[in-house]
Parts: sequence; structure tokens; C-alpha cells
Amino acid sequence: MAKDQSAQQYGHEFQGRIQSLISKAQAKHPLRLIRLYDSRSAGVSGNKLPEQDGDFIVQAAGTGWLIEVKTSSTYSSLGENRSSLTSLMKDVQAAGQRLCHRAGARGLVMFHAKGSSKVECWNGLHVAECYVKPRENLDFSEVVEVPATDQQLSAALVRCLVDPDQFFKGSTLC
Repeated sequence: MAKDQSAQQYGHEFQGRIQSLISKAQAKHPLRLIRLYDSRSAGVSGNKLPEQDGDFIVQAAGTGWLIEVKTSSTYSSLGENRSSLTSLMKDVQAAGQRLCHRAGARGLVMFHAKGSSKVECWNGLHVAECYVKPRENLDFSEVVEVPATDQQLSAALVRCLVDPDQFFKGSTLC
């Protein structure tokens, strides 16, 4: 990662990394990855492609997932304060997480602070519920922090997608 890399470039790099890890996991686990492209992620100038509810749809062990990947060079956590949540998430993304839950699917919001050795894996419904409620902050009992190394992050993603109740053990929303 270059030192002069912008926050947006870092975000694209991290999304690509998550995509690669899930793609590789498809060879060994019951997963199917679909990338959702908008104008920014497709590298298209202007608004030629619509905003998407998330970055990926994953089918895993009979469950659908909507995954949104967030990064920041400003905030150390998605739950750092109300501003971190509202500045990083968009209305369409929060709505997508809520609608997936209503439809019987699950949501995952992943967050990585630039330079951090951890990645936060948040229950997507919790993130969406906090986003739409004024003055509501994220509850850290709803997050699982995993080491940011490829091997450990890949293993955590598979655990989360294949057995979410165990991965988010203790979550009030599973």
C-alpha cells in the first residue's frame, strides 16, 4: 500500500481484497459470490450505474448475505461515534441491510481503519437500526474483531457466512 494512497483508493483496494478472499473460499466451501457494481466501483465517470445496497451478495450454506465494506483513514472504528457511522454509511446501504433482514437474509458490514491490524465485522441489522435512529450509537457487543491478515480474515469470513449464529455468539440480533 502506497503512503500517498487516498482514502478512496484504499477503500477500493480493501474491497478487492475481500472479494479475492471470498472468491478463493468458494473453491473449498459452500459459497457463491456476486459483486455489485455502482459507477464508483466500476470506475465509470458520472452516475451511469445506480447506487447499490452493498458491495457483495453472497450465498452461503443456504443463506443470502448482503456485505458492505467500509474503510477510513479518519475513524478508528465504525462505532467510534455517531459521525463515523453516519459519514461512512449511506441511506441506501442502511435500507439494504434492513430489507435483507426482513426478507430472511443476513447483513454484514465490515470496517477497516487504515493502518489497523483488526477488521470489524458488524451485524448488518444492528448497523442499519443504529443508522436510522437519531443519537443512537453502535453497541460494541455486536461486533467481532478479527486480525487483518489474509489467512485469519478469510477463516473468519467463512465462519461468519457459514455459521453466523456461532460467529456472532452473544449478539441480540441473531
